[in-house]
Amino acid sequence: MSADQNSKATVQIALRISPELRERVKSAAENNNRSVNSELTATLEEKYPPAISAERLESLLNASSGLLDAIEGVVNSDEAASKNVSTLRIHLADVQAKAELDGSPSERQRLFHETQFIFDRISDGLARALDAAPAKPEQRKSLPPEK
Repeated sequence: MSADQNSKATVQIALRISPELRERVKSAAENNNRSVNSELTATLEEKYPPAISAERLESLLNASSGLLDAIEGVVNSDEAASKNVSTLRIHLADVQAKAELDGSPSERQRLFHETQFIFDRISDGLARALDAAPAKPEQRKSLPPEK
């Protein structure tokens, strides 16, 4: 397939590495069921991720805020959980303010990963809260009568 036909064009590079490093990469590739080339590409993609757009950061901030709203609805009687929600809200507001002050790609990248960490914490907290919360009578599904 030519580069014109390939929607994700690639370039070929020559890379000089020690035999020991090549063996470590080869071992990692085998463990991940990938070729050496795919392993190197995945490692480079992880080390050098694409820039995060302001819209993508804003979207994650909004999703995180929405999850906090959902958690508040479930854990409003739990003082410790409510305190955690308040702390996360303050942290999200801080990230939002930093994003507005410095919109550089590197700062957006840092803030995105920080927010993604918060989002994951919120998601985990919501899952734990939902698992621990007793179902309200109107939320319980009744079984149809046996025939």
